[in-house]
Amino acid sequence: MKQIIDTQIIQLINQDHESVSLRSFVKPNNRSALIYFHGIEGHSEWFSKTANILATQGFDVYAYDRVGSGLSGGQRGHIKNINNLIDDSVLIINYIRVKQYQNIGYLASCWGAKLALLLTAKLTFKPSYLILTSPAIYTKIDLSFINKLKILYFTLTKKNLNLIPLPITTIMLTTNKEYFEYLNCDPLRNRNITVKTCMENLKIDLMAKQSYQYLDLPVLMCLAQDDKIINRPKILNWFAKIKFSQKEVKTFPTNSHCLDFDANCYNDYITYLLAWLNKIVK
Repeated sequence: MKQIIDTQIIQLINQDHESVSLRSFVKPNNRSALIYFHGIEGHSEWFSKTANILATQGFDVYAYDRVGSGLSGGQRGHIKNINNLIDDSVLIINYIRVKQYQNIGYLASCWGAKLALLLTAKLTFKPSYLILTSPAIYTKIDLSFINKLKILYFTLTKKNLNLIPLPITTIMLTTNKEYFEYLNCDPLRNRNITVKTCMENLKIDLMAKQSYQYLDLPVLMCLAQDDKIINRPKILNWFAKIKFSQKEVKTFPTNSHCLDFDANCYNDYITYLLAWLNKIVK
């Protein structure tokens, strides 16, 4: 993907001696930062276009790959447990906090929104704000009955590393043909997850759905009007339960789940995002 500013790839080592890859989009004198959390199939490079623009407009971006995803180590599509996810995130947060930004926010897409919500609810460190794009708190898609039976069998027989295919197609992610070849041929895209990941995801789901009661910070949620992956009505109901007054929903007239890839609404999306950020951090 085209780069506007120099991107640095940083490799940190977690407590399990696995590499945790961090893509930084940094411009001198920026005093604000965002940590980006990617989706279940994606990785940090998918956010490069938006991250470059944000960095040129005063917001450094640190997009990290979960272990088992992108350029990070670990078995592809595998999550050991929730505590490992949290520990790896803390590793990234602490790396960024020492740079003494005036504010640090979370920007999370799809499945990554659940992780961002979990961290916001669980950690002592609180982000300055939270941006959720197409959050997969509730989804339309689901694993097939056969694959659910496989998960049950593999769990009972302790075959936790067996792979289960994800029910997501490229056309669900975006209808922008400009990205079809990139997404279809992306060697870092996770098309399968392990049985253990499926089980940990159930726990994360429950926590994410209850996280609204812990949100006492500015929240922006960006949605596609006709998203083929997430359940928009249920997510809007969830969002309505957030009691903090400084919250906002923006819906864009598209069916592209990945707003960062959209052909028609991208300029409106990034313009709105920057306007909201500048309003929050000033």
